[in-house]
Amino acid sequence: MAKCPFAVWMPLEGSPGTYVREHPFKIVHHTTEGSSADGAFTTYHTTRYIPHFTVDNRTIYQHADIEISRIGTRRAGITATSTCPITSIGTPPTPKRK
Repeated sequence: MAKCPFAVWMPLEGSPGTYVREHPFKIVHHTTEGSSADGAFTTYHTTRYIPHFTVDNRTIYQHADIEISRIGTRRAGITATSTCPITSIGTPPTPKRK
């Protein structure tokens, strides 16, 4: 099992199975607005689109062994059989005052 040593292990159900190729060869970086990962976790349970990793301003969460394909990449328009999706949580910066 391939686990990141500095990520919090938080497995979530929702995998289409193993990769078609031996290992993923693309990283899909997705951003979601929010102040913490909690809202993303709720969305994952509802939509079943689950990335390998979720990152907020304090923690890196790993949801699956990177040897297992995840459903999350289908939403990005790339097949789940060749990617490792990472979702970052944050808010856009406020505009500078003139």
